[in-house]
Amino acid sequence: MDIPGITIGHATDLAGATGITVVLCEAGAVCGLDVRGGGSKVFDYPGPGDRCLLVRLDAERFAAYRQNCTHLGCPVVFRSEQKCLYCPCHEGFFDAADGRVLSGPPPRPLPRVSLETRGDGL
Repeated sequence: MDIPGITIGHATDLAGATGITVVLCEAGAVCGLDVRGGGSKVFDYPGPGDRCLLVRLDAERFAAYRQNCTHLGCPVVFRSEQKCLYCPCHEGFFDAADGRVLSGPPPRPLPRVSLETRGDGL
């Protein structure tokens, strides 16, 4: 399964630094996310209300997961400095690279959304 509308392109910010920008198209609208320093973007897939989280792992790697914690369904957030996904409801931690449980009450890894690279697109 891939995510239609997500593309990666090179961008230059006002200071002249170049980086990679992830662009997500939703219902005809385009919204960009500069993820040079490690970032994340919430998106709906496969349908409206099906929240997923796209994270930048490093300069070349991205991962995407369902955003719901496997404990009680609270939304997880990306902590780029720790390279983990965090559930603030009950202190659950998941590895950002593979979604496995690192600590806390979640009983299962986060369900992964497959990403496919096509040229400059993701």
